[in-house]
Amino acid sequence: MCMNLTGTQGNSFYKRLVARDSDNNIMNLSGFTASGYIRASYGAGYTNDNVYVPSSGILLNLNPQIISGTNGSLYISGYVDIDVGRTGMAALPSSYLLFDVQVFSGADYARTIEGGYFIINPEITY
Repeated sequence: MCMNLTGTQGNSFYKRLVARDSDNNIMNLSGFTASGYIRASYGAGYTNDNVYVPSSGILLNLNPQIISGTNGSLYISGYVDIDVGRTGMAALPSSYLLFDVQVFSGADYARTIEGGYFIINPEITY
């Protein structure tokens, strides 16, 4: 469940993830929704002066999409696609950033299917 992704500023980015349960079986994502973000750092915290500082904020909404069908190879696929256009990638700083993608079913179930560093390489030829 820890995967590093690499992209380049100003280039499109695509990655297909596969959601698996704790027994490593492909999950049936019927009725699920997905969420995923890139951030500069982990969540909120307190300074030495005990002042609450909110998280660094979302740098990019990955807008992950659950892919499924009614029959054939995509039926109960467990696939979640990340597809970011070049303008979204261009807005990211060249850095080691953090990301995760979660799937949700109702109010009581959430599972992080992938997370780790999202490495952004600088664009050279623009």
